[in-house]
Formats: sequence, structure tokens, C-alpha cells
Amino acid sequence: MNSNSSNLNQPDANPGSDARRTGGAGYPISRSIPPGGSQPYPAQGRSAAAPRPPYVPPVPPAGMTAPQGSSPQAPAPAQPSRPRRTIDWYNLIGRTITSMLAAFLAVYFAWLYAPAVRNQMVWWPTNTPTPVTPSPTLAATPTITPLATNTVTPIPTNTPEPLSTWWIADGGEIDPAVPDSPDGVIELHVDSSAEINPPLDSEVWTSSKQITADLGKALYQEEWYATYSAGWVRWFMDRPLRAGLYELYMMDTVFSSGGTLSFTVQLGDQPLTPLAGSSNVVYMTSQYDPVQAYDTWRSLGLYYIQPSDSVLTVTTSWEERDEYTIVSMDRLLIVPRKSADIAMLNALPSGSTRYVRDDLAGDTIGKDYAMRERSDDAWDGSFQRVLNPKEKVKFTLPGVEPWPIGTYRLYAWMPTTKGGITGNYSLTVDRQLIASDAGTETVSVTAPANLPAQWVEIGSWTTDKYYERPRKIGLTLEIEAGVVGEFPIDAIGFVYTPFSESE
Repeated sequence: MNSNSSNLNQPDANPGSDARRTGGAGYPISRSIPPGGSQPYPAQGRSAAAPRPPYVPPVPPAGMTAPQGSSPQAPAPAQPSRPRRTIDWYNLIGRTITSMLAAFLAVYFAWLYAPAVRNQMVWWPTNTPTPVTPSPTLAATPTITPLATNTVTPIPTNTPEPLSTWWIADGGEIDPAVPDSPDGVIELHVDSSAEINPPLDSEVWTSSKQITADLGKALYQEEWYATYSAGWVRWFMDRPLRAGLYELYMMDTVFSSGGTLSFTVQLGDQPLTPLAGSSNVVYMTSQYDPVQAYDTWRSLGLYYIQPSDSVLTVTTSWEERDEYTIVSMDRLLIVPRKSADIAMLNALPSGSTRYVRDDLAGDTIGKDYAMRERSDDAWDGSFQRVLNPKEKVKFTLPGVEPWPIGTYRLYAWMPTTKGGITGNYSLTVDRQLIASDAGTETVSVTAPANLPAQWVEIGSWTTDKYYERPRKIGLTLEIEAGVVGEFPIDAIGFVYTPFSESE
């Protein structure tokens, strides 16, 4: 056992002091821990409670005495040398890597969230980047030159600019009602939209106010004029019409009108021929059988107006008249029709005068089974679809205006339906039923099933030649009750062939 072993058994002066302590000789000592144990082990051969030997102070070296009155002191311990500092490389490297990772994360999140935070700060100065505009290669127009007037070309809409200052948007305001319920009309008055000779203020004309006063009738809302003298009238538009299909109408007053007038329709200097109808009008009278009972609009035909800067004019003239052929001048109507009707007109046989009357001009009994529908392939955009009728359906086109005598071949325009129902057609002349050229009073036609819209030929009828005068031609269609299927009711086409000179 070495010399310092006795110090190991001395009691601790400060039990809470560090385990490393300085011994009496000034050397650092350590409290020994027995291998494999947790407590200081006792000396071999003695118990743990054996007393420690008394402390014996060290004997001073020769020649040195202890100071008087004091106990001999141990020499001052030598100043311990500072332990050598070693570098913990593992700790240093760990700290460096951690710092670098923290710095990377700080930069990343700053890059990620700084724009969003900046956008929320109204005070943050922003630089609006100059957009990079691609420079396409313009083949035809390398530069765009604005119009001098800076006027944008309008796109056509469903409600275009009125066709005229005399345009009436609501056709229902016209009295009497205009056939086919138009969406709008142009109304030309004889006293404001026409040239007339002799002038209306001359004594040869009598106004409707004076005529109704003499007859004791109700006063006319619109003023018109009548004469026995020869003369002419030319109505004119105030501006060019847009290209399209138009129907022209002349008023046939119930009083003071009779005889025949021929009208000339022109676009500038170009005469126009009607696609359907006739520009020759046979006026009805209160003395004609059947008697005219009300004012009636008389069609001058359907006309196609080509794109033009010229205005439309309508002219008529006459010689001196008698009391049965008196001339009355009133309003002229210009009614726009759907351009799709042109293709339907062209599908009718040509080479002769053609008349077309829409179902809107007729009357239907059994309307619960005849539902009106809109369709692009219907005449003027609508037709009646008869569906599984449980009662008889009867459709009538009355004869309202005289047509020339001769042979009429009838066609029915039928939009696409499921078909399968048979309709029975008959013709009247001056309200009298006449037989068809096949010898039957009725001609039966079954509606085609699921075929494209088309003209379906019904048959032909020939009028008599009595008195050589025009006749009012009407048509009736009947569909029996209890049939299953569909039947379309739309426009009726009349293709006229006059009598030959040998007949």
C-alpha cells in the first residue's frame, strides 16, 4: 500500500465538495470506487466501523522549526498547473452542421413566405414588372391603324336598329290586325310618305272623315282618301332596307274601294317580281258577293330585297272610275319575314304564280290537341302539332281575297314529326265546296314519319269559269278523333295555272 493510502480513510471536511480533492502533500487525489460496487469498500480484514488512526503532523525538515505559539504547519502547496484544454471535435462539427441547417431553413422559409407577407403590407413598395409582350409576326398588317372616327362596327343583334322612322315595333298596334302577327312593321301613310297626283287637297279627293259622316258610320282612326278621277300614287321609303324577305300589304277599305289596281315594286330603278303572291289586287266591295264586311289588308306579294343603297318604292296608277270601281288610297305596310322562308319558297314548283298562306291566318277547332310550337324548319318559325286527338280537329283557311280562276295544285308544308295520322283536305270557292280534279270532295294525306321538313302534295282543284271573275278560295283540314300519332299544320302553298285560251 502506498504512502497516500492513509488519506483515503480520512473523513471529508466538506461532504458536498467535488470528488476531486487535494491531499496533504498538495497532489490531487480521487476517492476510490471499488470495482463492481457503488460504495467505498472497507479495508481487508477489518470492519467498516474500525476507527481511523490519529493524525500525525509531518515533521519539518532539518534546520526548520515551527513558529512559536503555533502548531507546526505544512508547507504551502505548490500552485497546480492549468489542465491542458482539448478540442471536442464531435461537438464542434455537430454545432456547425446544426447552424448551417438552421440558416438554410431560415432562408428557405423567407423565400417561400415573404411574397405573401409583402402582399399583405400596403406600405410595402411594389415594382410593377413590365410584361413581356410577345411580338407575333403579322403577315398582312404589321401595324394596326385606328379608325379616324374611333367607331366600333356594331355586331348584329336580335334587336337591330329600326328599319325606318316609320317603324312600329309592336305589330299588334296596327288596326286592323296584320296577318301572321308580325313582330314589327313599316307603315307608310299616303298623306306623309307618298307622292300623289292629283294632290290630296284638290277637290277630286274625298276624305274618310267626310265619307263616314255622310254614311253615318263610326269615325275612322286612320284617314284615307277616295276619288273617281284618274291619278297615281308612289310610296317611298326613307332609307334603304336591309337585305331579306319582305311582304307588302295594301289596305282595302270596306267603303269606297273597288276594281283592280296593278302595283309596281322597285328597288331604285330595278323592278322586283314577287317570289309568291301577285302585285295585281282585285278590290272587294260591300256590293260584291260575298259582301266585304270590314277593312282588309291585301297582300302585294313576297319580295326578296338584295343589299342595296337604293330605297324601295311602290307605285300604282289608274284611269277614271265609276261608282263600282272607285279608288281609295290608304296605308302601305312593309312586313319583314324570316329569311329561312326563301328556301321553302324555292322548293315549291316554279313557272307559275304561287300563293302561300300560313296557318296563323286560319282558325283551329280542337286546340287542346293542336299545340303551337316554334321550329326553325317551320314556315315563319312556328306550326301546330296535332298529337293523339281524342276529338275531331278542324283547321280552316277562309277565302279572304279574290284570286284568278283556273287550276290550283295544293301543297302542305310539314315540319318533322312522328307522323302516322291522316288528314282530309277540301277546297271551297266563294264558300262553296268543290270536288277535286280526282273527283272526290276530300283528299286524304298521311303525315310522313320522321322525315325532313318538306312540301307534301295534296292534290289539285279547278274553279269554274262563270262570269270570268276572281274567286275567294278557302281550305279545310279535318283530323278524326281517336287516332294515334302526330300531324303538323303549317303553311299551305297554292300553285296557280290559268285556263288556256281553248278552254
